[in-house]
Amino acid sequence: MTAPLSDTELIARVVAAGDARAFEQLVLRHQGVVRGFLRHLTAEADDVAQETFLSAYRRLAHFRGDSKFSTWLIAIAYNEMRQMHRRGTQQSKVVSALRLEAPNSSAEVPVEVHDLPKMLAWLPEEERAALLLSYAYGYSHSEIALVTGLPVGTVKSKLNRAKARILERMRMNGTVSQHV
Repeated sequence: MTAPLSDTELIARVVAAGDARAFEQLVLRHQGVVRGFLRHLTAEADDVAQETFLSAYRRLAHFRGDSKFSTWLIAIAYNEMRQMHRRGTQQSKVVSALRLEAPNSSAEVPVEVHDLPKMLAWLPEEERAALLLSYAYGYSHSEIALVTGLPVGTVKSKLNRAKARILERMRMNGTVSQHV
């Protein structure tokens, strides 16, 4: 029994010989992480994931190996999701519904908004992405900067702001004490 090929070996096979099976192995290996990340950001996670892998296939020859392949894929996924939202063809149902209820106003957050997915939905997109990448996926500040295209200092600020917003929502809902 032979050991599975590394990402680097699979990428080389795709780039050099157009090996579709090698790319399929890359997709199978990384689709869970990509889809999981996107599910926290958009209701169209599967569509965006599909676009991500198509885009990755087209750009695979440009992968330099400066970061892990999974980081490169997550960066593509994040950019694909942002492009879909910018074009206005796809909108996150959760975020849209919450924006209709309380679009950056000082309106009280409904009491039922105390579970993490709803808390995350209240965060601006870049803060939500930074928080997820840091805590759910264990990415470093520099890896988050690569994915989002933000400077490392801005990533740190977005993480701090996101944590502060979530804590404030939890205080408003009475799920955490004022002294936390």
